[in-house]
Amino acid sequence: MKFKLNFHEKINQKDCWQSLIDHKERSYSLDFVNNTEKELPLIYGYEVKDFENHGVKIGYTTCKPSDKIQSAIEERILSQEKEFRFLDENIEKIEEVKVIFWAIAINEKDESFKDYSLHSFIKEKNLLKESQAGGEWFIVDENKDKFEYLSQIFRQFRAPSLFKK
Repeated sequence: MKFKLNFHEKINQKDCWQSLIDHKERSYSLDFVNNTEKELPLIYGYEVKDFENHGVKIGYTTCKPSDKIQSAIEERILSQEKEFRFLDENIEKIEEVKVIFWAIAINEKDESFKDYSLHSFIKEKNLLKESQAGGEWFIVDENKDKFEYLSQIFRQFRAPSLFKK
């Protein structure tokens, strides 16, 4: 299976948050090269061109030391043929996959998390409808700006203290 993988022009170029532990702001850009000794956990979201009705796939990967964040996301998505199983015989018709969201998967308490924790949060709070494609695929209401809404959901999950009433 061959398809083009692109990052949408409206994708967030940076991811920033403040730790409650040391009160320092963390900031990473999409073209950041991991200069740490540890893998950076990442969350990403993408959609398949001409199959947008199947929703946005929210997934997880890591960025190894000395790799670029963008490259880590690309590598993970390009290895996910099984994720397109919902297309059945149409799998060869995939021409393009667009990444529309990414973030570092570390919360305000400096704890890393995986995509399934975010999926559970989305389902528990009824923030997105689960796609018929399966548990990692979600439908964003067409009346919402999907880029802003996905970012908002992620910020709510990562830093719940900012959203307490």
